Amino acid sequence: MDNWESRTTTDDKGTPTTIVTIRGKDFTVDEKLLEQLAEEGLADLQQAGRKAQSAGQKKFRTAPREGSGGERVNLCNTEIGPVEVTYREYAPGRTVKYRPGEGINFTDINKKEYKKGMVFIQGWGTTVWDESYEQVNQDFSDHGDARVFAVKTRADKASQPDALLHEAAAVEQLIREQGLEEITVAGLSQGGAEAIDLVTLLQKNLPDLKINGLILEDAVRLYEQSPAHLISMFSADGTRTGAGMIAEGVKRPSGFLANAKTGIQAGTDVGRGVAKEMGRSGFRAWFKRSWSEVKEMASANPRTAEVRVPVAIIQGASDGISDYRKIDPNIFPNSPGVEVIKVPGGHGVALFNSSELVPRALEALDKYRNKDKGSTPEVAGAP
Repeated sequence: MDNWESRTTTDDKGTPTTIVTIRGKDFTVDEKLLEQLAEEGLADLQQAGRKAQSAGQKKFRTAPREGSGGERVNLCNTEIGPVEVTYREYAPGRTVKYRPGEGINFTDINKKEYKKGMVFIQGWGTTVWDESYEQVNQDFSDHGDARVFAVKTRADKASQPDALLHEAAAVEQLIREQGLEEITVAGLSQGGAEAIDLVTLLQKNLPDLKINGLILEDAVRLYEQSPAHLISMFSADGTRTGAGMIAEGVKRPSGFLANAKTGIQAGTDVGRGVAKEMGRSGFRAWFKRSWSEVKEMASANPRTAEVRVPVAIIQGASDGISDYRKIDPNIFPNSPGVEVIKVPGGHGVALFNSSELVPRALEALDKYRNKDKGSTPEVAGAP
């Protein structure tokens, strides 16, 4: 980039600020840099991150950038390089249509009224504008009376060890800037594994933040399995889910139609997300990235014992990707209470019945939240 210079200055309070000079104009990195990069044809976030790194920024953060569908995109530099955090926001009672150009704009909502927040980290192959996630995110906001951040993260170097932990660190940085006093963390599938890491980071780095609990929906990394087995279960789960829908249709036609619509939409969303990533990375890089992610998802998370908040685990009874029968009942030994909510269905069952499952999960967290921390953890509903 022509005429790129940077310098560090301090304000009256001694706070250091990095100033980037672009063609004779000064910009602070967190206010105007992305706009200028876009004008210069350098809007790609990864490229912006590398430019900021070369300018001496150890932790690069931008103001939220509006994406093509109304989502917001932040970037954090972590120990493994740039991590993209794409998110959309919900407020209680506000219906959000996940289509390009129709994303929620939070500028007309008084954020000071929402000191209670929730982060929901979505699963592999998804994007934050996927329609299949719309209802579960809105239910979390409505039933939890919270400002919800629907989040998807992407590490530039997903092949690095513990990539999800570093992606969780980027979400932690997003939370730091929201002015929240309390938060609930949730995640589905791969997002559930990342949610566990996020809770451990928040406990360690934000001790004044009240963490109401952790909700895991068909989360992976709750036990170890082979990558080959996990891949085979991804394929088999679609068959199980389809068979379940047919059985539901025989008993209750209206239920079949609703589930079929959600299932088709979820499959379409994942397919579209995979195609988008493949187009972005190229096939060879996408294959390498996906294989690295599968290997990490197949491993057991080594930090479950660090979780010190209530945990609700929602599991589909016929889910082979995350099999509730293989989860150790003592997987969260330092949690005040763990409740396993087992319901009929396959992987991603919460997407099909969030209006019932979200309140049950939140009630489980409330039940254990005030339990003495020194007492023996309770485990309800475990196999």
